[in-house]
Amino acid sequence: MYGRSPQAEEALFMHGYSLYLQSPNYKLDQTSTLDAINAMQNFINLYPRSEYKERATLVLDELQHKLAKKAYDNAKLYYNVSRYKAALIVLENFSEDFPDSEYNEEVAFLRIQAAYELAKNSLPRLQQERYNDVMDIYLSFIDRYPESAWGREAERLYVNSQAELARMKNTTPSPATTSTENNNQ
Repeated sequence: MYGRSPQAEEALFMHGYSLYLQSPNYKLDQTSTLDAINAMQNFINLYPRSEYKERATLVLDELQHKLAKKAYDNAKLYYNVSRYKAALIVLENFSEDFPDSEYNEEVAFLRIQAAYELAKNSLPRLQQERYNDVMDIYLSFIDRYPESAWGREAERLYVNSQAELARMKNTTPSPATTSTENNNQ
């Protein structure tokens, strides 16, 4: 209301800060967290040289971390309840929504696990494509995190996927064999 007031800058910061204080635990609905993020970002945009900018930036980082933690827990929940296809989507979205998150390495590994479990539990006609997906996801993972703590387990899933693809290739009847069998029946 009083944008020209000498206290306008502080008032806008305090508005964002009060929304930050109302932000609930990450396990709860995060609507007020989003409101606080918008208010703090608006403050920083309007007053980029403010004495409160550093505090506002710290608040923004904390609020973003809270949203990332909630999204991470939701993604793990899909994996833990064996909803692998949904887990793959949510895990991929996580990486796009929170590219700087501390959880990205684990999320990348969980994508390999979810893709592997999806392939293993799929209909035979879908398995080849899905095991190929595991291998692609693994290669992206190992390129991005070559020294990962989950590297050995990821490699094991990669090798198992290769073995399953080789097994499928060896057990798939060739077209000549199939037509010969049909002629004999």
